[in-house]
Amino acid sequence: MTEHANALKNPVVQGNPEWYVGIMSGTSLDGIDAVLVDLSSPFPKILATHYQAYEDSLRDALLDLNHPKKDELHRMQCASRELAVLYAQATKDLLDKARVTPKILRRSMKNIRKHGRWKRKSSGNAIFALMVCGG
Repeated sequence: MTEHANALKNPVVQGNPEWYVGIMSGTSLDGIDAVLVDLSSPFPKILATHYQAYEDSLRDALLDLNHPKKDELHRMQCASRELAVLYAQATKDLLDKARVTPKILRRSMKNIRKHGRWKRKSSGNAIFALMVCGG
């Protein structure tokens, strides 16, 4: 049994763990990647990973934000809300996969970070960017 598999089978927290969750979506817009990592030692240790695919309707909505259209900000906020729910579910699934109990979570979790989706746009000579579900 690998060390990773053994850690998931017996999620006993020893020492002073520093667990972090990272979540992001790649430029392919195929879904969400999440990782649970322990950064308490000089060498980061991946404790669990999770992938959650996007439904076609969300992927299409995100891609559609690359083109100026009516109600752009409203559509961006709707997509942002949907992404926030999916990021929360991906985090829960990741922690469930790692068999992390609330007690372990309170003792070990330091931070959860996500990277939103960038939407680039230009208006005349000005170029600016907005982040969908940024934070």
